[in-house]
Amino acid sequence: RMENSFTMRPLVLFVLCLIIRVAAQYSEKYVVPRANELGALCLDGSPAAYYFRPASSAATKNNWVIALYGGGWCWDDLNCLARSKTNLGSSYLWDQQIIDGGVLSPSETYNPHFHDWNAVHVFYCDGASFSGNRDEPVVVNGTKLWYRGHRILDAVFEDLKERQNLYEADNVLLSGCSAGGLSTFVHADYIGEQHLNPRTKYKAFP
Repeated sequence: RMENSFTMRPLVLFVLCLIIRVAAQYSEKYVVPRANELGALCLDGSPAAYYFRPASSAATKNNWVIALYGGGWCWDDLNCLARSKTNLGSSYLWDQQIIDGGVLSPSETYNPHFHDWNAVHVFYCDGASFSGNRDEPVVVNGTKLWYRGHRILDAVFEDLKERQNLYEADNVLLSGCSAGGLSTFVHADYIGEQHLNPRTKYKAFP
């Protein structure tokens, strides 16, 4: 009996994972169409992008939760060069779809307050909490690096207004963890003043 239970366990886990995967609501990757024009580039020169999942209820269609992705910093040009070859430095390496957790989770069980809101995951690919704004690239071992995090932030929020109707939001909650938590501290006021409708109720919590 013990042997049979261990034999069945992988099959049970596979079925559970399959059920969860089928039931999940995915967030889709959106590349900012004007990223190159706006100079909104990741470390490797790939375009700014984000993940978006629309509200699942008519009652919450104007409510938004936005998370700024974390992942530490790169601390010098060589470290940023190595980072540029990973998904923390290149949007080319991001999946087309993701399943979010935490405050962005679509599960009512795990996220009872915000599961049906518009969900935005602003992925992180500049290595400095969306704060870089250097005009010219830095050349490291023959490779160009772009420090354009602030332009990425602006481009993403402009695209959210143009394509996803963010400017009509009634409620916006901004969050983040790790380097994304620092981003929330650094940019919360700026985002509210520059990118949100003055009538929108807006809160930030790292």
